[in-house]
Amino acid sequence: EDRSDGRDAFLQATALMSPPVVSELREMHLTFGAMHGALVGFSKYVPTVVVMQLLAERVGSAVGLLGMRPVVVTVMFVDIEGFTRMCEQIAPDAVVELLNEYLTHVCGCVVTSSGTVDKFIGDAVMAFWNAPQAVPNHARRGCG
Repeated sequence: EDRSDGRDAFLQATALMSPPVVSELREMHLTFGAMHGALVGFSKYVPTVVVMQLLAERVGSAVGLLGMRPVVVTVMFVDIEGFTRMCEQIAPDAVVELLNEYLTHVCGCVVTSSGTVDKFIGDAVMAFWNAPQAVPNHARRGCG
């Protein structure tokens, strides 16, 4: 049973190559691994469809980013009314628990309705729809 995951074959193949070629292959391997790690991290904060579109378009500069086309978008800002006053009256761990539950719920609603969470501003959430992917009925989804 071979448990080498192809490492033995790689070592045998590279043994026949010149040191500069092996060095270049090693550099490519390390670069690919770093790129993979960056994409995995990036996809935690950006919808997978956007990451895939970036890769498919082979974006090389900020100017080419997703075509930079003007579109009408729906933007939502939402926060907890009276949050600061409420925080002054409850324990810090209760504030953290409340925020975690609230932000998880809001973000879930945004993602489920094909929106993108842009940022958190204290207890506020900013999200948008219809960019970079077209979202049919984006205004209704953003308000629903």
